Amino acid sequence: MSCCTGITPDGEYMVGWWWEYDPNSYYALTYGMIVPFCYDVKKERITIPELGETIYYTDAISLQSVSPDRRILGTEQSSGFSTVLLFDDEYSGHSYLNFEYDSEYNPISSFGDLQSRFSPNGNYVSGIYNTYTEDGTVQQPAIYDCTTGEVITFVGIGSATAVTDDGVVFINDVPYYLGTTSYVVDTKVDINTQTPLADYLEHNYGMQLHDYILDGIIVNGVSADGSVIIGITNTADRGWMTFAIDLNGAAM
Repeated sequence: MSCCTGITPDGEYMVGWWWEYDPNSYYALTYGMIVPFCYDVKKERITIPELGETIYYTDAISLQSVSPDRRILGTEQSSGFSTVLLFDDEYSGHSYLNFEYDSEYNPISSFGDLQSRFSPNGNYVSGIYNTYTEDGTVQQPAIYDCTTGEVITFVGIGSATAVTDDGVVFINDVPYYLGTTSYVVDTKVDINTQTPLADYLEHNYGMQLHDYILDGIIVNGVSADGSVIIGITNTADRGWMTFAIDLNGAAM
């Protein structure tokens, strides 16, 4: 079993993971039962990215997103929680995105989850910010600024499911697949203002899509120029369906 989860815009480089069924193999002993891979289309070559120093025993490492300059985003699953990894390339090892732990290696906070993705040109990463306390885990929608290394958090308990390269963030208001609407935050204007997607489209683009954007819509991605929004929406009679909104199209 394997899965390709990310591809560069030029279609020449892919990332993903496979399930390693032999627990005694080198790959399983190094990466866990899920092993990451990179595939160079032109060279027809599969490589396994080298790891940096890991903190915990690793159960699985998967790759889920790749930027145009071939930086790679992945997730390490271990000890009952996940941490997001960043590979500058497939050869240099990984770093953790804003992962903090105490002197006894108990986690304090972490950024990201299995749904975290790069923005189209790799300026940001969308996801969540977890704070670990004795009473449990506090979750906030968040993005990671790859230029500054800063985590930007937002009010709410959901997750940032997509972000443009200009810092326009799409937030799902409760955990993934259970949302009732998507909110939009323009971080360059006001980080504290969350506007429902339908209202955002009407105000900024003159699009009247309130009858089309109903309960359960989640934005999963944006085109490189920010003009096309894609995602999934819940329907009463057909379940989850994909959608695309062309911001340069005719307003409805």
